[in-house]
Amino acid sequence: MKLFDRLFKSSNDLVEIGNQSLFGLGGKDVNIPLAHQYFTLAAEKGNQNAVLILDTMFAPGKNELCDEMKAGFDLLRKLRLEVEAGDPAACFLYGVGKLSDDMDDHLYQKGLAWVKHSAEAEYVPAMHAYGCELLKGKRIHQDKQTGLAFIKKSAKQGYVKSIQLLYNIGEEVLALKYANEFAAKDDPEAIATLAQMKLLDKCFDEGISLYEKAASLGDREAMFNLGVIYDNGEICEKDSYKAAMWYQRAAESGDAQAMDNLAFLLEKGPEEMRNVESAFNWYVKAAEAGLNKAWNDVATCYKYGVGVSQSVERAREYYIKASEFEEPEIAYYNLFLLYTDGIATKRNPEEALKWLRKSADKGVPDACWHLGTHYKLGIIVSQDFDQAFRWYNIAAGQGHPKSIYEIGLMYLRGMVVEQNDKKAFELFEKVSKILPEAMGKLGHCYSNGMGCVKDYSKALACYESAALKGNAEAQYDLGICYRRGEGTPVDIPRAIQWYEKAIAQGHTGAMVNCAILYDNGIGVETNHAQAYHLFKEAAEAGNYQAQFCLGDMYFQGHHVEQDYSEAVIWFALAAEQGEPDSIFHLAICYSEGLGVEKDFRKAVELLYSAADKGWQPAIQVIQEHSIPRP
Repeated sequence: MKLFDRLFKSSNDLVEIGNQSLFGLGGKDVNIPLAHQYFTLAAEKGNQNAVLILDTMFAPGKNELCDEMKAGFDLLRKLRLEVEAGDPAACFLYGVGKLSDDMDDHLYQKGLAWVKHSAEAEYVPAMHAYGCELLKGKRIHQDKQTGLAFIKKSAKQGYVKSIQLLYNIGEEVLALKYANEFAAKDDPEAIATLAQMKLLDKCFDEGISLYEKAASLGDREAMFNLGVIYDNGEICEKDSYKAAMWYQRAAESGDAQAMDNLAFLLEKGPEEMRNVESAFNWYVKAAEAGLNKAWNDVATCYKYGVGVSQSVERAREYYIKASEFEEPEIAYYNLFLLYTDGIATKRNPEEALKWLRKSADKGVPDACWHLGTHYKLGIIVSQDFDQAFRWYNIAAGQGHPKSIYEIGLMYLRGMVVEQNDKKAFELFEKVSKILPEAMGKLGHCYSNGMGCVKDYSKALACYESAALKGNAEAQYDLGICYRRGEGTPVDIPRAIQWYEKAIAQGHTGAMVNCAILYDNGIGVETNHAQAYHLFKEAAEAGNYQAQFCLGDMYFQGHHVEQDYSEAVIWFALAAEQGEPDSIFHLAICYSEGLGVEKDFRKAVELLYSAADKGWQPAIQVIQEHSIPRP
């Protein structure tokens, strides 16, 4: 091997000699063990092409072909010999795959030379491929004139890709001329190409008619496109039955994506056309036909028991199978959901997090948002706002609305990043038409002049937009606007209407505000019983304002039987959340022995705790009675 190392200048030379020995090129005899030696030496020099050849063609650790290669070796050798003989079709077939190799420029140049030879011999697909390379000029000198000449020659021969390219680069007249010529000969591909051009020109009826003609002549792509057209209903009336018919024809012709689309319609289309057993079978067929992402659909059927008996084991098996192909991140995300939503199996947060991380590491926006929220709230992981910001930022970079909103909140609150109301406002505005909560926050910014000029009218419009979409926080804020007369005349009944909509969704702030109106008869008939009911519901849900108000009702015997012990319970709960008036009232209770055993030291501690929070009544009592800090 050391002798070989001295004889050849580069690892590419070694690969060339290896290929000669492997296929018997250049008049040499086939010598597979010797070829293996050359490829091994090239691989040791770092040649990635040699590494690939060893991995795909040879048995691991042996100088003999693997079983798969043995079966197809004679055909592959025949192709290589035809390439060496200059056969145009063989040169194109062997060379065109090398044009997409972004890692090895040597292979690209060899592939380009074979394709060029084939194009100069007027092999139509090669003329198109070589013309495209000259037009792009990405890895060779750009020559638009020569490139366009090759494209026109292949288009003149009816090569559909060239006709389409001519149309796309502004040669519409010539493209239509060639498309019409070959369509007139009942060439289904040409008819389908003409249909696409008509759709681009917004001649929808004519385009659909041409697609139907191409489909009737057996063009599978036309069948599929008709399915999509009727499925989407963007350029014609939506018709799920016609969509299913065309998908099925394309599916029966072997189109895997059509199989998957048909399955989706049979699963989730109009109720009268649903057939979940058939849907499941088409998902399986799509996956087996090579649409690897369809294994996700098969797994999801097992998860929910759609057309097949529910089985978490099978769901997991097929999600993992889907993850073994390209784009595994979707399968990872589905596995996260499998252990999160508790549909097919008990929730398993630790297992869910494992798959969530895998999906997020691949950049799936929803996964990044979920992981960011885990860190924000401390779910399974330690609370970490830096990590939350990092994952939200990755998703936001891909336009994920909820992540953009979360980053806006972080700028608004000065979490991790320096507080920047203007930046927050811009982010909320960016997704306000998508997320009602962002529209509501935009209203909040206008109400308070945060990152924008204060404008109650604009705030009202934002709140109303979000409230009408069911956002509870915006409904609450809209109630405040009508209560205070901000951007609109004061209208208490209307305020109560919006508060009640928010209350129906469990908004405790709306409960408190509505209770205050009923308790004091502000703009509405006094209703102490309703006020008590709302205060209690909000207090039990943890709202500290409601807890204080409920405690105060018992403390004063305000429309309830006076009960200091009950008052202390609610004051204590609010005090735990730092509510200063509750802390002050607890100090009074301990000082006077109301509802608790008298404890003057405890009372003083509470008094100072309220004073330290700036509560003026507590500060005044301390100053008037010269009470020393304990």
